[in-house]
Amino acid sequence: MTKEKVHTVEGYWDGPIAGVADFEGKPHYYDVFEDSDDVDEYNIVYTLTPLSEAVFALVKKNREILLRWNAAYEAGKTDFDSQSALPEDKDAYFDAKKQIDRFLFQNAGNGFEKKGYFTVLKTAFNPLLEEFEVVWS
Repeated sequence: MTKEKVHTVEGYWDGPIAGVADFEGKPHYYDVFEDSDDVDEYNIVYTLTPLSEAVFALVKKNREILLRWNAAYEAGKTDFDSQSALPEDKDAYFDAKKQIDRFLFQNAGNGFEKKGYFTVLKTAFNPLLEEFEVVWS
């Protein structure tokens, strides 16, 4: 089984539930597959949706914005209520998020299901900033 890079974790509940990770070396949006009868904490089925290069660039841009916000938060330069983006990045962050969400909505029928087994590579106070790898089966 191939270990794949996890680029983002956008939802977390006892483990990643949504974000962007590679599948067969290409970026895909992953999200917990709600209709699965075969779900427990170690056996989670995800819907994977392939991302275009343009959308993946927006994902990486928003990740950079989140990391800038986190650095400012850890340095005491912003508060938790400003979560996700600094004031100067808010418009760019939400514009990119809107475009990403539109792409995912328009491409919802292109998704497919895979079981995902995530492993933590580096822990962080905020689980959305932890580093993971994933094995799909």
